Amino acid sequence: MNYTVFDVETANNQRDSICAIGVIRYENNQVIYEKEILINPEVKFNYFNTRIHGIKESDVADAPTFPEVWKEIKKYFENTILVAHNAKSMDLCALYRTLERYGLSPVMNQYICTMELAKKIFKDDESVQSYRLDVLSRIYDISLLHHHDALDDTRACFALLKKFEELYPAEIVPQPYYYESTANDCRCSHVMEGVYSEKTKAMQKLQELVIQIIEDSVISDEEMNELKTWLEEHEELKGFYPFDKIFEVVEDVMMDGVLDADEQQLLLKLLDAFINPQTVNADIDFAGKTVCLSGEFNYGSKKQVEDLLCEKGAIIAKAVTGKLDVLILGEAGSTAWKYGNYGSKYEKACQLNEKGKKIVIVKEGDVIG
Repeated sequence: MNYTVFDVETANNQRDSICAIGVIRYENNQVIYEKEILINPEVKFNYFNTRIHGIKESDVADAPTFPEVWKEIKKYFENTILVAHNAKSMDLCALYRTLERYGLSPVMNQYICTMELAKKIFKDDESVQSYRLDVLSRIYDISLLHHHDALDDTRACFALLKKFEELYPAEIVPQPYYYESTANDCRCSHVMEGVYSEKTKAMQKLQELVIQIIEDSVISDEEMNELKTWLEEHEELKGFYPFDKIFEVVEDVMMDGVLDADEQQLLLKLLDAFINPQTVNADIDFAGKTVCLSGEFNYGSKKQVEDLLCEKGAIIAKAVTGKLDVLILGEAGSTAWKYGNYGSKYEKACQLNEKGKKIVIVKEGDVIG
């Protein structure tokens, strides 16, 4: 079987911001191409993403753009099987959205996701508590020197697939082609842009503005004035998390026209909370607790996570209400999250907490591992 294994890293929480790609082309039982390429995504970097993969905006300032890179690697992605780990939520999604962003033709490929394979293979194995690439690599003694380095992740994914081919050949079944589009296309597998309300789209614009402001951890007078003006022009967003709080703090700190060091740190912390989910690392006794899940989970399917929590005595809720005790954010993310790093459930939980509720918000790895 011939295939192309790849992994991408993104500059920010938008999937069409690829800043690095690792590629391995396997053909006629040998690797004929292996390369990591840094890419200038022509967008601002989110320091949260940089903290994960270590790539800074300055590192790619002189790097080729995606269309330039695609000219070199396109031949390895056409008429073949694509392989990635957490393919649909990340790598395939990012590839197709970036192709569309630049007006490049999509590639209609079958694909293999090594994460989905692992879920099938280990579904009855309670000793495997996570399907992350680094965890599976340790299980099979696969070298993964730098997790979230595009080429190292690609090599680990390739080695994992070879191990699965050796041990579980019957499970290696390529899936029908996966296609992403932000156009009104019935094949689209993520929430289409047109589905979002005008207020949600406006909050997404605010998020883009905030990402640019907090990138260097300093708020300039120009940035402060731009933020204040934007907020005043969009007062219809009152009631949306965290518009009210941001508006209130900005109004307060600008009363004297001076943004001092303490006020700047307060505002930076608040703006960061808008971009990156604020969670706690808590030792939770789930017995009798009402728990809701958001996103996709490295541990397994939502049903598997729910079963695990039920064994611990939890009561599963499908929606976030004032009666909720715990919200768990899946660390595999979700293409349906309207704010990239989180979605409506996190937003609602934060709104309720601001009104006095005490919903504990945790990430998957803090309570399931």
